[in-house]
Amino acid sequence: MEAAAGLVASGADTLLLACTGLNTIGIRPLLERRLGVPVVDPVLAAGLLASYAHAA
Repeated sequence: MEAAAGLVASGADTLLLACTGLNTIGIRPLLERRLGVPVVDPVLAAGLLASYAHAA
């Protein structure tokens, strides 16, 4: 949380999680609520892209 807050304080307007394990602990919604910026989860993003590729 401290590292993410530091990034936002330095001007980040979106956070991209770099570890799929963070999905397991459910940190994305917590970060969004506490820091007020969008957070991209790699597991959800990969699933969305796979569904688009499958539909094409």
